[in-house]
Amino acid sequence: MTGDNTERYRAVRTLARIAYSPSFPLLGGFLDDEEWDVRIAALNGMRELLEAGRLQDSPGDGNALIRIGLRALGDANSLVTAAAADLGHAAGWPAKVLRELLEPVESRDDSEILLALRSAITLSRQGDPASVLATAFDAADHQRLLDLADPEVREEYLHVLGVLDVPLRSAWEKGLGDPSEAVRVAALSAARLLSTPLPSGLFEPLLADPAETARIETIFTLGHAGGFDRDAVERSLTDPSAEVRRLAAELLAGTDRE
Repeated sequence: MTGDNTERYRAVRTLARIAYSPSFPLLGGFLDDEEWDVRIAALNGMRELLEAGRLQDSPGDGNALIRIGLRALGDANSLVTAAAADLGHAAGWPAKVLRELLEPVESRDDSEILLALRSAITLSRQGDPASVLATAFDAADHQRLLDLADPEVREEYLHVLGVLDVPLRSAWEKGLGDPSEAVRVAALSAARLLSTPLPSGLFEPLLADPAETARIETIFTLGHAGGFDRDAVERSLTDPSAEVRRLAAELLAGTDRE
């Protein structure tokens, strides 16, 4: 639908007020809208229809319409995924639908893979409703994603490893050595999500990374991991970046006090 954001938002709210099942898939059509607030309004409209008991689902598959909305669990915007999670709560987290959302991780379509990975992250944050991550999704089985051309897929896979607490050393080593700065930074950040830190020796070489952002993230990650080589960090006191020098000094000072 064309028109400005306000027009589309009003259209979504009108559809929600119509209050009968054909509105649900029409609202689903707005989940691809470029504006996040329109997508949220569509999800809220779906939830309101469901909670009010005004949704007559499609015959043959009781989850058909819910599946439309729950694809937004894999949205790139965290506010949209929160609204999708509210819909999931209202729908009772149907396990069949949730498993289907994760299946595209085996796809050859990068956009579908991203959808599955982001859905896994959202489900983990929701406490793994219906235990689909525990029973139907083994992140360690998908290391091939680190070989795909799209760096965004590689970033999100590393995020999944962190969120799901998977200390798979071979995958982390590959992510930390990725040719993309964004992927290396994602690996450093995601590694801090692990309940048991990886060895600091995996991160120390990135103190010499050509990207300032990666060097900064490395210092944060070393602070989280602990047990780092002080000589390696001390070399960062002469880094070209004033921010890296400051953070290195703070890290060293913090360990002096321990």
